[in-house]
Amino acid sequence: MGAPLFKLYKRLIQLRQTHAGLRSHNFYPDQWEAWQTQFNPEGYGVDLEKQVLIYHRWGNSEDGRLERFIIVLNFSARPQSVDIPFSTNGVWQDLLNECFEDVTDFRLPNQRIESNWGRIYHQ
Repeated sequence: MGAPLFKLYKRLIQLRQTHAGLRSHNFYPDQWEAWQTQFNPEGYGVDLEKQVLIYHRWGNSEDGRLERFIIVLNFSARPQSVDIPFSTNGVWQDLLNECFEDVTDFRLPNQRIESNWGRIYHQ
């Protein structure tokens, strides 16, 4: 179990070093109250029942271009299906799973997120 976990940490550190936008102070939702147990109306935040977290980060890359990120994390012991909100339409790259998604209507509906796993979308 140690080697795969170390490989994942190494990958996450590399993503943070490569993408300055992941180091910015821009984070949505930037506040979350203890009474909030479901995603907000835009689809971001925490769903306690599903044990899923969805948030948006953005900031400038090293060359000054805007980077956007949508992060989805499933902390539960089983796969979960969620509608993932996006700040813009178009092609987004999932940096963690090394694939691309074409987003329309600012959403990817009914997405399966594996147990104790996630997605890091970048545009």
